[in-house]
Amino acid sequence: MSEFHLEPKRSDAIEKAAQSAVPVTGTEPASFFKQLKGFWVTFATMFKKPNTIEYPEVNLKYNHVSMASPTQSL
Repeated sequence: MSEFHLEPKRSDAIEKAAQSAVPVTGTEPASFFKQLKGFWVTFATMFKKPNTIEYPEVNLKYNHVSMASPTQSL
């Protein structure tokens, strides 16, 4: 077996976070109309035409002897 025994580094971060925690308020569900508004945004976005930009094709010219890229100079 192994001679090494690993233990996690002790950190008080969890205890500090628990002490500075703020209780959650406003946990009631949103009104029906707020939910409907959110659903409508999602529903309308699903049927929008995607805004696609078509870039022109650029033919790269390579030196057939050295196969250097266009940015490299010989």
